[in-house]
Amino acid sequence: MGTEDIDAMVDTLLMARLCAAVPDGCRLLAVGDVDQLPSIGAGQVLRDLIGSGAVPVARLTQIHRQSDNSWIAVNAARIRDGVMPHADNATAEDYFWVECGEGESGAEQAAAAIVRSVARAAERFGVDPMQDIVVLVPKRKEGAPLRAWRFNAELQAAWNPASAGKAECALPDGSTLREGDRVRHTVNDYEIATSEGAGVFNGEAGRVVKIVRQRRAGRPDLLRVEVDLGDRIATYDGTSVGELVLNYASTIHASQGSEYPVAVIAVHDCDSWMLRRPLIYTALTRAKRAAILVGSAAGLRRAVSADADYRRVTRLRERLSDLTRGA
Repeated sequence: MGTEDIDAMVDTLLMARLCAAVPDGCRLLAVGDVDQLPSIGAGQVLRDLIGSGAVPVARLTQIHRQSDNSWIAVNAARIRDGVMPHADNATAEDYFWVECGEGESGAEQAAAAIVRSVARAAERFGVDPMQDIVVLVPKRKEGAPLRAWRFNAELQAAWNPASAGKAECALPDGSTLREGDRVRHTVNDYEIATSEGAGVFNGEAGRVVKIVRQRRAGRPDLLRVEVDLGDRIATYDGTSVGELVLNYASTIHASQGSEYPVAVIAVHDCDSWMLRRPLIYTALTRAKRAAILVGSAAGLRRAVSADADYRRVTRLRERLSDLTRGA
């Protein structure tokens, strides 16, 4: 008997393929959080499985990441229920709210406040900003100003600046990759060589430990980038290095399944069309020791109140219920 763990990021097509591959006599255990963001692909598999009544369901209620009276835990529950979170920066120990103005000028204020918050959090909590703090935003690159691409550049300059002793190279997205940088892998690649075999998967994160460029007369340079993924060293060449992005800041979607000691989260009305309850709930629950929300009151209200748009129209729930009744 085997057991497989899946989470709420699995879409309908992937779930269908997974179920088709499960042999007879094997049990499938689906693990996830229906209150987080749904899958990028079509469907809402976990929600439909639970709602169908076709499978046994257990809900885990004991919080292990924080204490029961943690402001992160309390406010995550409030957001999940559509209630505005509490904030008291004078007495709070793990949840903080930094309010900025609305509109474009307020967004620029928020961008500056986010960079300051990273520095202050590193000092206050005694953590390493190079590995323990992440900035979480709704979008990666398009538009301005609260974008992961921008914060990656600013935080890289602050915490891993260029120097004569650090080799660097360009990435396809226009950013600079430097020895010592935090990076994240963005696709499943079974061909990348590692110290434990081959294969690096979407979402794996690490630190750049070496960049070697070999000059060749009349031909393109040879590039080798070594990344410490924690449990093994992966070696990238000039082609596969494009599968890396800087990871000082990340989109909230890309952060699913990850945990960070400190998360600095952008919640501003400049991103109002993306702000939804599952988005902010997912971001807040990435933080283990402290969460710092930076933005506008209008943006936070929008994020907490807007939930219906994530209720996708599917037929999986009904079809599973029909199968159960016909059994």
